[in-house]
Amino acid sequence: MPVKPRSDHISLASNSGRPRIGSICLVRTFSGCSLVWLQKLYSFWQELPIPVIAAVHGFCYGSATELILGCDIRIAADNAKFSIPEVRFGLSPDMGGTTRLTHLVGMGQAKRLIMGCEEIDAEEALRIGLIEPCFQRKIIVINFILIGYQSAVLQELLAMLTKHQVQKHLG
Repeated sequence: MPVKPRSDHISLASNSGRPRIGSICLVRTFSGCSLVWLQKLYSFWQELPIPVIAAVHGFCYGSATELILGCDIRIAADNAKFSIPEVRFGLSPDMGGTTRLTHLVGMGQAKRLIMGCEEIDAEEALRIGLIEPCFQRKIIVINFILIGYQSAVLQELLAMLTKHQVQKHLG
């Protein structure tokens, strides 16, 4: 039976294996909320004065990928898979997928991923600049904590100033 989304956005998520119909999560637009308001939710991470780190393992599809695009640092386990499949469902990745992804990986790679609805693994994501470091699944949590500790505790002020300067240059 085909899935017919009753909302503006669709995200796929699965804890293990390939996504199945039972693991499809429909994200409904809140009644009375504008698209601009929803987009601001995805921009929230960029507006925080402290560094925001996303750690990904397993599948990171659709809105989940768009959400991590707003983070300052994106790390992934070697089993991570990324995809922005909205076009396949007749939807637009309008929560930052078109703009933030283009800033991170360039126009050609962004078009390939969005228009082709391609799924890429962590190695490919690292190669094109979607993620920064890639770790073995067993040690990603340790590295996530270490990066977070270094950014948030040891260099808090410097990290905040650096983030502010980088954001200022993006316009």
